[in-house]
Amino acid sequence: MASYLKLVRDLISYFEKFELIQVPRAENANADALSKLASSKDLELIKFVPVEHLAKPSIEAISEVICVGMNEVDYILREVHEEICGNNTGGLALAQKILKQGYFWPTLKKDSLLDTKRCDKC
Repeated sequence: MASYLKLVRDLISYFEKFELIQVPRAENANADALSKLASSKDLELIKFVPVEHLAKPSIEAISEVICVGMNEVDYILREVHEEICGNNTGGLALAQKILKQGYFWPTLKKDSLLDTKRCDKC
């Protein structure tokens, strides 16, 4: 957690306004349940909820992200959804795949959800 906090403090100077709020565990039941699930050994539960184990902390895995213009959005959606990855996943999974490829735009999740809703195979 200290590594994440250091990263945030280093980035603060790039913003005009910044506010960091710590949410008490009692008020963050969903995140708490998710963290307990990630360390669970319950084989039945793990079948339904995919848990990804990172080889190194995600703070170290941060790489450059390309912020794309709206003129490139349709091409990227089409390539990742239909061509390169080709498995016609759901909208949020599509958004994650696009992020893992290093692309980002402000309406990424919304566009990914709309794209998969238009797809007959999904």
